[in-house]
Amino acid sequence: MIYKIDSPAKINLFLDVQKKRDDGYHEIKTVMQKIDLHDSLFFNIKKQKTDDYLKNIKITSNKPYLPINNKNLCYMAISYFKKEFNIRDEIHLNIVKRIPISAGLGGGSSNFYYTIKFLNDFYKLKLSTDDLIKISNLFGSDIAFFSKKSPCLCEGRGEILTEIPYNIKFNIKVITPQIRVSTKKIFELFAESLIIDHKKNITNILDGLKLGNIKLVVDNCFNSLEAITIKKHKIIQKIKETNMKNGAMLSLMSGSGPSVFSIY
Repeated sequence: MIYKIDSPAKINLFLDVQKKRDDGYHEIKTVMQKIDLHDSLFFNIKKQKTDDYLKNIKITSNKPYLPINNKNLCYMAISYFKKEFNIRDEIHLNIVKRIPISAGLGGGSSNFYYTIKFLNDFYKLKLSTDDLIKISNLFGSDIAFFSKKSPCLCEGRGEILTEIPYNIKFNIKVITPQIRVSTKKIFELFAESLIIDHKKNITNILDGLKLGNIKLVVDNCFNSLEAITIKKHKIIQKIKETNMKNGAMLSLMSGSGPSVFSIY
């Protein structure tokens, strides 16, 4: 039997990067929201007892450039669960990618979370959402966000989550130029001298989402990584300008880029 799970993308309505922490990560404040764009994960579990856990993991994809070995986050997730919970079945996962890779939309992180959620449910492991969040935090800073249904204020290195009640719907358009951006490299380029004393107010975004005030939201959206990525990839600025000329209320880069989302 094949099990299908949808794995959504995210955008950052607000991303304020602050000083580097002792653990090597940066302090951040970000507001993340899921969007309709999604990948589909197709799981096929074959009962096949063996002592070789890793040999029984098979990843395939519709995108030939997607890593299907231990560099793939879903592979890491399956491998972790097999070892931790003595799962010896053959697990075949086919990832149908629609979310662009290395694009600031959280596709890999989303795939990871929905993989561990599926494995928890399928094998009746009875792990709580908090347990799944703890596992997520071992592998990435923004994975835990996908455990929530609502938009979230994410703090610390991204793992401290506060759900935001919301009463608003956006018409969102996402454009991803044909380039890839390394989140790690963009953060490496970020220095404390680049910390922006901006006038945008994250509290106004939270209030706007709660009250259904779209103007309050768009007037305060912000991304402190945008200038760094634009410096390397000028096309991002061109996309933003074109979107605004075509009637967007807001056009902003998501995450470390290069994807640009626009609100109409």
